[in-house]
Amino acid sequence: MVDGYLPRAMRALHGGEVRTGWCLICLACLTGCEQDEVFYEPSDPRPAASTEATTSPSIRLRISPESRVTFELASREQTTRGQFPLVRGELSVPLADLTAATGRVEVDLGALRLTDLEDDAEARLRAERARNWLNLGASRPEAVRERARWAGFTLATVNPSAVSVYQARRSALALPSSEAGAGDASKPAPTAKQAPPARPHVIAPRAPGEDVELPEPEESSDEAAPSDAGAGERRRVPEQRTLRAVLSGQLTLNQFRKELQVEVSLAFEFPDRAAPGVAPTRVLVTSVKPLRVSLSDFAIEPRDAHGVVDASQAELKRRAGSEARVSLALVLEPQ
Repeated sequence: MVDGYLPRAMRALHGGEVRTGWCLICLACLTGCEQDEVFYEPSDPRPAASTEATTSPSIRLRISPESRVTFELASREQTTRGQFPLVRGELSVPLADLTAATGRVEVDLGALRLTDLEDDAEARLRAERARNWLNLGASRPEAVRERARWAGFTLATVNPSAVSVYQARRSALALPSSEAGAGDASKPAPTAKQAPPARPHVIAPRAPGEDVELPEPEESSDEAAPSDAGAGERRRVPEQRTLRAVLSGQLTLNQFRKELQVEVSLAFEFPDRAAPGVAPTRVLVTSVKPLRVSLSDFAIEPRDAHGVVDASQAELKRRAGSEARVSLALVLEPQ
């Protein structure tokens, strides 16, 4: 039995050595593999900064001093008209996406003028009364008047009308030379041919952020014709394109705020043929429909020069009506 037991013990021992050897080899392999293993590291989920500009170029437009804001107060008894001649503000307009325009327009309420009265003394008296209603009375503290002096409209969005009409208009402007007008005075001055009316171009609704394609104006045969005024003239062919849009934003007046919308016509004037990326030389903003401003929404009511509500002017309040119809006539030029 001993002899039979020993071979089995030796085989078991040898088998154990074999198993132990295999374990050592596997451990060595694992150790070597750990040294060369490349662990996975998750990448930064934030997008890598791009060195190229991701936004389209924008132009900054300043409101010209020739801009005006007019108003009208209408009731059954009378209609009062006036204007605010002092307007200021700036707009930033991306050339590739008009809907992303931002800016602010401010009106000096203290410069209010009435334009429907021939009597200057009466016009000044009623203008002073209107400033009292706007909390700009002469007896109010200067700091209070300064806070209430400027009414502002902060532009939030520009939405082209559902059926937006662009009018592409080209007009040939002749710049006379030093010899222009020196001909025979008996000869009648040449008259320019009237250009045919531009055909309206209907813009289909577009997705947000999609660029609006401007229609190409029709070429006029008059442009190729030689000038009748002489060879010393040079010709410039400016172009104007008009778009109707709805401006949405917040109106701040008498320290009250309210979201309002106004439909306007935007006329872009170019020094030459309009093309993508070309900045306009001037932008005209005019109201299509007056902006209706409720007097009660902004606490505009009869007051004395100290800002105290004056109940004795109830009849004047009734005759003034309940709202002011405000119209814009803004001229914007590049800074």
